[in-house]
Amino acid sequence: MKTIPPAMFAFVVFLAAVAATAPAMAAEEVKPIRALLITGGCCHDYPNQKKILTEGISARANIHWTIVHQGGTTTNNKIGLHENENWADGYDVIVHNQCFANVTDKDFVQRVLKPHKAGKPAVVIHCAMHNYRDKTDEWFKFTGITSHGHGAHYPIDVENINKAHPIMEGFPAKWTTKKGELYFSHKVWDTATPLGHAMSRESKKNEICIWVNDYNNGTRVFGTTIGHYNEEMSDPVFLTYVTRGLLWSVDKLNADYLKPASKDLKTIEIDPFGPDGTSPRPADAPLALGQNRPTAQIKPGTMVPVNLALDKQASATGSQAGRDPRFAVDGDLETRWCSPNGEPGQSWQVDLGNNEEIIGIHIFWEQEGAPYRYKIEASDDGKAWRMLVDQSQKPMIAAIHEHKAQTSTRHIRITVTGLRSGSWGSFWEVQVLGKAMVPAGTPGASSSMPADRPAAAATEGLLAQVKIPAGYKATLFAQPPQVSYPTVIAAAPTGEVFIGIDENGSLGKDGKRNMKVIRAVDTDNDGQADIFTTFCTINNPRGLFFHDNTLFVLGPPNLRAFTDTNGDGVADTDKLLVKGLGSPALQQRGADHCTNGFAVGIDGWLYIAVGDFGVIKAEGTDGKSVQMYGGGIIRVRPDGTEIEVVTLGQRNIYDVAIDPFLNMFTRDNTNDGDGWNVRLSHIVHSGQYGYPSLFKNFPEDIIQPMADYGGGAPTGALFIDEPAAGEAASGLLTVDWGRSVIYRHPLTQESATYKAQQQSFIELPRPTDMDVDGSGRIYVASWREGGFSFSKPEVGYVVRVTANDATTPTFPDLRKASESDLIRFMASDSHKLRQHTQWEMLRRGDSVALAAGLKELAGKSGPLPPRVAALFTLKQLQGGKSHEALAALS
Repeated sequence: MKTIPPAMFAFVVFLAAVAATAPAMAAEEVKPIRALLITGGCCHDYPNQKKILTEGISARANIHWTIVHQGGTTTNNKIGLHENENWADGYDVIVHNQCFANVTDKDFVQRVLKPHKAGKPAVVIHCAMHNYRDKTDEWFKFTGITSHGHGAHYPIDVENINKAHPIMEGFPAKWTTKKGELYFSHKVWDTATPLGHAMSRESKKNEICIWVNDYNNGTRVFGTTIGHYNEEMSDPVFLTYVTRGLLWSVDKLNADYLKPASKDLKTIEIDPFGPDGTSPRPADAPLALGQNRPTAQIKPGTMVPVNLALDKQASATGSQAGRDPRFAVDGDLETRWCSPNGEPGQSWQVDLGNNEEIIGIHIFWEQEGAPYRYKIEASDDGKAWRMLVDQSQKPMIAAIHEHKAQTSTRHIRITVTGLRSGSWGSFWEVQVLGKAMVPAGTPGASSSMPADRPAAAATEGLLAQVKIPAGYKATLFAQPPQVSYPTVIAAAPTGEVFIGIDENGSLGKDGKRNMKVIRAVDTDNDGQADIFTTFCTINNPRGLFFHDNTLFVLGPPNLRAFTDTNGDGVADTDKLLVKGLGSPALQQRGADHCTNGFAVGIDGWLYIAVGDFGVIKAEGTDGKSVQMYGGGIIRVRPDGTEIEVVTLGQRNIYDVAIDPFLNMFTRDNTNDGDGWNVRLSHIVHSGQYGYPSLFKNFPEDIIQPMADYGGGAPTGALFIDEPAAGEAASGLLTVDWGRSVIYRHPLTQESATYKAQQQSFIELPRPTDMDVDGSGRIYVASWREGGFSFSKPEVGYVVRVTANDATTPTFPDLRKASESDLIRFMASDSHKLRQHTQWEMLRRGDSVALAAGLKELAGKSGPLPPRVAALFTLKQLQGGKSHEALAALS
């Protein structure tokens, strides 16, 4: 039996007395408070914080939540929620926990403030203080405190300075956070009442960190700048005072509401994984998605408008190869039309066959988060056009755009007038809605539901979160408890998969956490691993490469080689190749910004990605050492010799991708300010890439990136040259943990470098790395539900993605191959086979047959990748003996 607290007991007695004196009085049901949490943007673990906040507060108060998680990981996203003037309708209180400091559109900020000016209560948490810097004080008047910056990260001693205020009831005289980020309170407005403050080590004064504000003569606003780290938010003290602050804001800080919410109340989350809020809205949820009409599932048989465009003749001013205009009206949401390049100006149109009465147009754009600008026109004869919809000045950010358009017409034309950098004009389907109504789910029926799109992967369990291209299938290769917290992944050419496990993540430092490499094997080739062994134990696994029976592991500060000599799936020997690949910060801050992944080139070097903490002194097996101030690339031979610096001036690159011609590419991480964004770079030996200051002050003295993609948090990078992987997976791919997307970058040679495009290839929560085996099977690691350090026992998984129609050749046993077989393998169109064949040749050593075969292959006409591989292998095999042959071949 639970003990009733005294205050609650007195309240119960009071209710009993009322009931005894007025038996006919019906008990009035206490309805839950309807709270909208807005979250998203830069620099914080919002995927976990939204759960900590909503679950922690609802465990203390009768509150029903709707979550809108939008804006990706950038600071300048004007989220789609606020496109609707009435975005706050239906909610009792708005909780702001987002970071959009660089949104400077005054009209947009006024739309955000409009409901609060009209009296809608609010809670502002941490970085919400730094939102919407439109060069006015409007946002600061709302929050009650003006703040433009913060101090370093350290524990914060918060003092209760207003014990009489009901919010602070039960708050200790001093509460010390585990760690934090104290904001400077440059101005406390006259309308604000401070409740708590903390001494700043930087400003040497007490900064207000808990307060209330009377906004616009009557709107209650509760604020706190505590909450940078999950550890702060998870603290019962934090959750209790924020709960009381929320109840105070709606004037319901009383015993009726200071009780846990019913477990039957399910949190409504709008767009939990994408950046812009396009997921279907439950039928009973308030409208909260801007101009796009969210819909619940349409039951089969429900009458919906007919789609007049289905299977009609379509054309375009230009199209990407394989993305025909007819794909936009074929009823298949796995095929799409795409413009021929990333520039605006292309038009697509459909001929309905006859003049038809239409009532609307639906466009299913390829990218959910891209701000497409366009116009829709109608024509009776295909010559004279009239405007139906003009979105050329005001982009819509959503996957599905729905427009009313009542007219009679035969032709519909869509012209793309503006695109975000990295986006192309591309849509899955265009539906032209007629007046006739037909049952949903029948041929010719229109729909606006993302759920109608055929699943490219299984729709159950974890795979429901994985989006893959048409023509591919996905399986759940490994998951908890066998695999959890995967930081890095390497596929052996024969299909065994090595998965780096690091429960500390990037910021954790707990020496008792699991840090190891798991070997996972799928013995029956059903796409799911069935044998798991701990191959080796090593701190902070960040880079892996496997050949024959040896796994090279970069676990900062060391590069090691672990060998399984008896074939039992567990390493027996351990050789240190390079030590000192890190800095003293490794002990203070975990493995974040240290040495990360590496890639192996056909030239026989291991190319290591170094974060901006740099390398104090890295020393190889031959005693040679290097230093690196800041980020860049270091390379070393597989035996730990000849270590040297390759590039400088990168920030926190996590991996290197190398193509068959030794072109190298990196995708660099966003800085927390000063203009350094996600940069896709073509790497040139001895190149200077500009971080932290040259890029701003001396741009002419550095190598500029191929593309700047704004905010993000890139992790893995890979160049795939495997026919069995399918055409859609070929070329340069990069993994962006912050955007939950794996991108493909088609490259077009441009002078001495390349022009890069960016296309979404695979979408899944928090991808960390990817690799491909010798049979073209792709493996992707996810950090799903994980943060920057350990949060719970089971986080993430690994999926396998394969092309439906590709043949998956069996990788040969190279140790059993003859020398003539090895020459034949070197001529393969598979980069994996060429690379591992080279290593087998080098293991065997120089021979007349191998040298002659390589010379012949290099001198033949035909595809360049095998010839390049033959040249580099010949040099490594023979050393100086190869020079005469190489000179002749040149």
